[in-house]
Amino acid sequence: MSGPGAAKTPCMGGEAREKDPFAGLRIQVVDDDPSIVNCLSRMLRDNSFLVSSACDGEKAYEMILKDRPDLVITDLCMPKMDGLELIRRLRADAATEFLPVIILSSQCLIEDHLKGYEMGVDDYLDKPFSLEEMLLRIKNLLLKAGSGRGNACTDTGVTGAGR
Repeated sequence: MSGPGAAKTPCMGGEAREKDPFAGLRIQVVDDDPSIVNCLSRMLRDNSFLVSSACDGEKAYEMILKDRPDLVITDLCMPKMDGLELIRRLRADAATEFLPVIILSSQCLIEDHLKGYEMGVDDYLDKPFSLEEMLLRIKNLLLKAGSGRGNACTDTGVTGAGR
């Protein structure tokens, strides 16, 4: 990866090679559709992220409190606890109130987007979606949160959200 956010590390022969500032960052995927979970998980792992998943908001909330991911991607309509309640709980907890959250949902009316933003979501992507667009949105949010290790954010004094 080149450009802003890429950190150079020395390698043999005095040459510099780029190091992925996102490698090893943790993403929690929350969706009751296994095909969405599998597709997102594969794309994220292919881009050096660590991925955990849950099929409902209740299980996701437990996992988030335990595992402390760097970003959450959640659907809205799920069993046991919907995505809006998950976001409400995350924003009410001092340990997770600044955790970046992306809603990925088939509820694509402007009213749905506004409700998500009112709850404190950082981004909203409608289904069906582009994997390339999702990846860029994830990376942009992580850079803004200062989660990318060894990137320009750490050099400019931006610190990680909730870390």
